[in-house]
Amino acid sequence: MKRRHPYLIIFLTLFLMVACQPSVKKIQEALEETQSVISSLTQTKTDKPTSTEQASSIQTQKPASIDTVEPTDTPEPTIAPFILYHNDFSEKLSGFPEIENERYVFQYSDGKYLMSSIKGNYVYSACAKRNFDDVVISVDAKIISDDSRSSYITIKWRHDSSDNSEYTLFVNGEDDYILDKRIDFELQNLREWDQSKFIRAKGQVNNITIANYGNTSFIYINDHFITQLMDDSLDTGDICLGVSSSDETAEVTYDNLLVYSFESWTPPDGEIDIKAIAEEMNSQPSKNEVDGAEIVLVPRGEFLMGSEDPVAKPHEAPEHMVYLDSFWIYKYEVTNAQFAAFLNAEGNQSEGGVTWLDEADVDVHIHQLGGRWVPDETYEDHPVVQVSWYGAVAYCQWAGGRLPTEAEWEKTARGADGRTYPWGNNGVTGSKANYCDKNCPKDTADSNHDDGYARTAPVGRFPKGASHYGAQDMAGNVWEWVADWYDGSYYSQPGNTDNPQGPPDGDYKIMRGGSWDREENLLRSSYRGVGSPDGTYFNTGFRCVLDQNN
Repeated sequence: MKRRHPYLIIFLTLFLMVACQPSVKKIQEALEETQSVISSLTQTKTDKPTSTEQASSIQTQKPASIDTVEPTDTPEPTIAPFILYHNDFSEKLSGFPEIENERYVFQYSDGKYLMSSIKGNYVYSACAKRNFDDVVISVDAKIISDDSRSSYITIKWRHDSSDNSEYTLFVNGEDDYILDKRIDFELQNLREWDQSKFIRAKGQVNNITIANYGNTSFIYINDHFITQLMDDSLDTGDICLGVSSSDETAEVTYDNLLVYSFESWTPPDGEIDIKAIAEEMNSQPSKNEVDGAEIVLVPRGEFLMGSEDPVAKPHEAPEHMVYLDSFWIYKYEVTNAQFAAFLNAEGNQSEGGVTWLDEADVDVHIHQLGGRWVPDETYEDHPVVQVSWYGAVAYCQWAGGRLPTEAEWEKTARGADGRTYPWGNNGVTGSKANYCDKNCPKDTADSNHDDGYARTAPVGRFPKGASHYGAQDMAGNVWEWVADWYDGSYYSQPGNTDNPQGPPDGDYKIMRGGSWDREENLLRSSYRGVGSPDGTYFNTGFRCVLDQNN
């Protein structure tokens, strides 16, 4: 996959949590009624900006410098009820200043807000302090730099100017976008995907929309749903625009910035009930109280299951649409520390002719000490292995859940758009998954990549490989047990498209996701592995599902 951290980066920093738009006609009517109020918000050009100015490095985990000037207080306009803020940049409106210095230039030009970076390796932004709850933000942006691959439209949102936690969305003029999170300026890369069919090239307008409800955000690019986020910090925000480059001038223009109430918004994909999904996401805590596992919502709806790719196995076909109800799934695989707590509560019982955990195996990193089960030092947050299918079922029941069905696992991994891998359609690299790389003792090892681990890795170490819904380690690290029995012809059988539960019986159980010792092809989200339910394996673990009514 192409390298995502470019030499030239344009930053549109928009702080707030969410964006999209109700009907165009509704907005136009309201704007006609209130244009005189909006245009009254003018700003006199001064030597110093009247809004927050922020500069931060995009190539290091900590910014090289941060320059901040607090915004002045400005009266809120009285606009149509659902339109909370509008800026078409035809006037020098308060909150977005004109600035020119040796590092960057912000100016109004031809009815647009033009931002140019001159000195590289920094993010320069101007922020108007606006705190809103449950809103949609929509902005049109165009890259006009010659190097559109290294130039990024960027949207940043955070609590307020005093908070050091923020999300940043990068969209370049070619085919990529990146989603990062910073906490106290420590970078966490959350998503990195190839989305060329959604993003328009240099010189064309891209609409970026972020819709926020409670602690949930939904991101759209050109009316295409990209991803969702859930975070307790996403409840208010500033609106910021920004720009950055490394060693050449980068330029982007912004136009038609709108903020309006979430309740008035009609999503572009009207068949998806975003409001109901947001209610579901905000109705559940972000962790399972029993074992402390972080959970993510996979909302109800259809997805493409199976594969007819030439590299796919016959039992992966045919491709077919499957409907699933909403469910919550563990963000990470169950760890040694979590499974040790389960063993201390329930003991290592025998079921199906085997103990839940094969404690004598050399690959097990949980042992008894002083009458208690404890994880080995430094392996606490590695995924538990050598657990039978029965042991995985017992753990999930103890934690108040169950194993995911095969369909639930696949939807979590590949999203609703049929992607090949959790992160998209580009292949595996050492930054996205723990797989059979140069550290792997096999002839099929990929010597071109190094994921940093010879065997299992701590869960959550590959955020760039996160799925559409935010689940991590869905490709590689360890295989994962699911609930279903295996039947190679199951996909072809009628009646298996609505919350399928798998065959009623069989000899083997399904395992998904590949592992640290498997090559790229076996990490595809549609790939089906199998194992004996009474078997324990050095490269197999699991994660759990919580039903919506739990």
